Amino acid sequence: MCRTNVVRVTVCRPGQGRVGQCGRRGCRQVRLWKTWVDVWAECGCVQDRMWCKGKAWSCTARGCGCVQGVASWTTVHQAHRAERLFRQLSGGHLPQVIEPVCAASFTVPYAALDTLTELKENPFRRRVCEVFSGDGSAALTFDHFIEMFSVFSEHAPRDIKAIYAFRVYDFDGDGYLGEADLQQAVRHLTHDLLTPDEYNTIVAKVLEESDVDCDGRLSESEFIHVILKCPDFVLNFHIGI
Repeated sequence: MCRTNVVRVTVCRPGQGRVGQCGRRGCRQVRLWKTWVDVWAECGCVQDRMWCKGKAWSCTARGCGCVQGVASWTTVHQAHRAERLFRQLSGGHLPQVIEPVCAASFTVPYAALDTLTELKENPFRRRVCEVFSGDGSAALTFDHFIEMFSVFSEHAPRDIKAIYAFRVYDFDGDGYLGEADLQQAVRHLTHDLLTPDEYNTIVAKVLEESDVDCDGRLSESEFIHVILKCPDFVLNFHIGI
């Protein structure tokens, strides 16, 4: 029996011919216990986590597609911890068994999320919630909540962290980090304690060193190229849970 910690899954149901049904001979359907965060698969195949453009996770064994969904870099313990936190934030209104529809629709407002100890010291906490909310509201569903802690987990790949860091700093959402975005990022980092001239100097220096095509803004690739060279990036882009 193998155990993994996949968030959002498709359960194979023998005989129904569904996409995702395990093709391994003698495989029984995947069992979901108390919540669907903790998944036990009984096909006995080697399972792994992987990230692709469609955020698809699947069993790596040839011919087996018994579990598919969104990759998670949280441990089982962290996933359960996240679930308990979300229940507290929901005021006890979250159902005992979290069905996929509920996980994708039940929302906790930012006012509640802002009380989390895990987020309190992060100067970008509202912006982080806006990015993971999908619609910019900063209110998170259970799906969004798990995804946020997964990306901020110490186990998440550096390139994935860099992509989300870019999204956090892209305040106007235009796909580039312009002077205004960089100004806001620096203001958040310094708690707005510098003078306007100091902010202008910092932004100009960042663009001078990172703006490869000299268009006065940073593309995602330019940002990632620079940020991955920073030795403390992974340590700082982390929320403990």
